[in-house]
This record gives sequence, C-alpha cells and structure tokens, in this order.
Amino acid sequence: MDQQTFETSRLQEEIATAAPGVLAHLRNLFAFLPGVQRHRFPFDPVTLQKDVVRLRQFYRQNGFPTPEVDYPATQLDTSSNQIHVIFTIREGPSIQIRNTQFLTAGDTTAIETALPDDLRDAWTRYRDETLQTEGRYTDFKRTQIEDQIQSWLRSRGYAFAEVRAAVDTIQYAADLTVFADPGPRGVVSEIRIEGNESISDPIILRELPFSVDDRFSADAVREGQRKLFNLDLFRVALADVPNQPRDSTVAVRYRVRETEIRAYSGQVGYDTRSGARLEGSWRHRNFLGNARTFIVNLTAETGLPENPPTFFPNFLTQSSQALSRRFRASVTLRQPYLFSEALSGSVAPFVQERLNPTLAPNPNRFLDLNERQYGLNSTLVYDFLPYRTLSLQHSVSRTRQFSAP
Repeated sequence: MDQQTFETSRLQEEIATAAPGVLAHLRNLFAFLPGVQRHRFPFDPVTLQKDVVRLRQFYRQNGFPTPEVDYPATQLDTSSNQIHVIFTIREGPSIQIRNTQFLTAGDTTAIETALPDDLRDAWTRYRDETLQTEGRYTDFKRTQIEDQIQSWLRSRGYAFAEVRAAVDTIQYAADLTVFADPGPRGVVSEIRIEGNESISDPIILRELPFSVDDRFSADAVREGQRKLFNLDLFRVALADVPNQPRDSTVAVRYRVRETEIRAYSGQVGYDTRSGARLEGSWRHRNFLGNARTFIVNLTAETGLPENPPTFFPNFLTQSSQALSRRFRASVTLRQPYLFSEALSGSVAPFVQERLNPTLAPNPNRFLDLNERQYGLNSTLVYDFLPYRTLSLQHSVSRTRQFSAP
C-alpha cells in the first residue's frame, strides 16, 4: 500500500474472506471432544474476486476515484493446503473539495436570501462554524451536509425543508453545490395522539414542550418523544410529521404503545450476615390517573436460620460481621407534572424495624428487634436540559430504641 488512509481492521469489515480467529483455533484444538466439531475455512476464489470489487467500491465512495486493488503477494502452502491472502492497495490521489456553494433550489440564489432577517446571522454562523466543507470529498460527507442543513431548517420552523447536494469533479477537485428548498415556515396546527388506551390525551399533551400555535421545531418534537419515554408508561413512543399539504400549518403525530399498568417483582436470597432475604415490589404506573406512579416495597432480612444446619457449607454459615436483621416497608408516590412538564416530585414514607448490633437484643419483641425508625423522603427533580437534571432531596426520620429489660 503506497499510503494508508484506513486501518486494516476497517478494510477487513468490507471483505468476506476471513481467516480463522483465536476462538476457531481453540475450537479446532478440542475437536476431539464429543459434540465439538472442527470449524473449517475453505478458500473461495470467487469470493476473493468479489472482495477486490468491494474494496475498490469502498475507496471510490470515500474520495479515491482510481484505486488499484490486487493480490499478487498471496502465498500458497501446498504442503499444508493453506493460503495466505495478501491484498496490495494503491489508493491513488484523493478528491479534495475545492469550492462549496449553498443555494436555494428555485432561483439558485444564496440560501440566506430565502430566510427571514432573524435567521440570517444564525445561518451564517452555523454554515461557517459547524458545516465541514473542506478536505477529502466522500459520499458520506455529502449526505452528512444534507442532513445537517435539513435538521437546522426543521428545527427553526421549516417542517417540509428539502435539501440535496450535487458534486462536480474535475481532476481530483470537487465543487459541491447544496440546493435547499426551505418551504413555508410553519406553526403547529394539530397534535395527534394514537395508540393510547388508559392514558388520556391531556396527560400526554401536557408533557410536550410545545403546543398548538407554537412555531414548529423538530428539536421540540424529539424532546417530547423523550419526555414520553421518561413517564415509564409506554413501551413505544414515536414522533413524526405525517403526510400533509406543504403549507404554513403543521400537524404533528405521536404514536404510543402502553406498557403494563401494574407490575409485580420479587426476589429471594441468602447471605451469611442477614440470613434469608426476601424482597417484593408492586407498582402502579397510572395511580388514580394523571400519570402518577405508586410503588410499594417490602424488604425482609430475617437473620434466619440463626443456627444453620450442619450440612450447610462453612462459607454459608460463618461471617466476621454481627447478625443483621431488618424489616422495612415503604411507599413511593411520584407526580411527573408539578406546574410544569420540566418539574416532577415524589414522596416516600417508610417504616422499618431492625436489630441494632450496638444494643442488646430485646427478648420481649419479635425476633429480638430493638429499634424502630420511620420517616419521609421527598424529592423534586427539574429537567432543565436533555439528560440534565437538578434534584432537591429532603429527608426526615425518627428513631425509637427498645432496650432490654
């Protein structure tokens, strides 16, 4: 290879001819075991020829119009009937982007002439600072520029923006011309909800960061989709702009599929300190409507058996820590909408009885438990950026200890 733009591992992803890996060698090493079959890698010359074509196509798509791909150094070992395939690649010169223009699709004037005054400076900054319009030309870069410009327009009201790019190559130089048809700048005229059964439309609509008569924004539509997922009420939530006339009004559609409203879970375990352990949970995802979540959790660390049977292994019966015994019950009520779709809150009262190892056991109480604690945990969560939250937590509790008589 005269020069190497791509790593060998990247080129191997483009070909079908493959050599046996470490796992295949290990498998063949133990092929004498019952049920383990030797994995063979037969050489196929037709596949090799197709790989040459695949590599040439890969280089052309990535800005190298005249690559040379061959395998003259391939080695054949007739004694072991094995072949070592070696590709020789000469990339040749690459196509470099020489000039880039951004024009309207209709009268081929600059894109900014089709934008209102409040967007022209923003477009100029985006074009100069974000769009990568230099360097080696590739099909991916052309598609990327198309998608970036379309996303920028759709996030600023142009729901039906169309963008296409054309390239003219002359002796390894590319002139890239991007044609954009923003279409009318629209406002949201309708929000359709499809697929909801027990969750009412108003609950879904209040979670969206936009409403009817707001300026359309693809970013806001995606943000609404994320917020619906965060409700934990839907297995599927899809947002799109359905087929409609290309005018200044935009209908937005959300298609949802509800998850199970009620759910149960539980688990059983054992450790040397707390003995047999049981946990159970019941969840209602739309408690009394309004998308509230109601959760009941029960935990029991029994500390039993105190004297394990002799057939238990030593590592299950011995512990360097004091015996732990605890019974806890808690209830959590979460309200996802508090005056704003960005603010949610929860309250979680709890009560627990436990055996405090620093106090003497109380034989007059159940399982010698000597401490009771009850309290309330409350949380406010503010969602100020996508995947960025600010939380405020407050806890209050009271503890009562029962001394041995």
